[in-house]
Amino acid sequence: ALNVVAGGETAQSAGPTKPPDAMEPLGFLVGQWEASGGGKPGASSGAFEFELEAGGRAMLRHNESRSQEGLHRDVMLIYAEGPDSLRATYADSEGHVIRYVVSTPDARSAVFISDPADPGPRFRLTYHLNDGMLAIRFEMATPGSSVFSTYLEGTAHLQRPPK
Repeated sequence: ALNVVAGGETAQSAGPTKPPDAMEPLGFLVGQWEASGGGKPGASSGAFEFELEAGGRAMLRHNESRSQEGLHRDVMLIYAEGPDSLRATYADSEGHVIRYVVSTPDARSAVFISDPADPGPRFRLTYHLNDGMLAIRFEMATPGSSVFSTYLEGTAHLQRPPK
């Protein structure tokens, strides 16, 4: 920005600083993945993709999987809500909606925990990258409990890196 100073001269000011890239801690997830796993609904396989959107200020995950229960599709929008707060909203083909608080305990992990204020069971989705393999665990806790039990668990391999 330009500021007018005494005598009509102009001086350059720093102006607003660019906020840090909120999605950077989740960068290890970006790309197209092929997954397999199992759990309470049985064995499953599928594919999902994480891509940066909105000029890098948000991330979108598209997921599709098959199990003996049938085809499952979902989307999840991850976004910054303030300078140090990542949130996500998940919606699926079965009518479920989950609002998550997102944390990144280290450079290769992301943990999505549902809002305890929401009614019903609690959910925790964890991604951990180790030697090119992405471990995925989806857990549930009964209403009012903080004890999570595994509902689904699997692994994914990067099929196509980010564009």
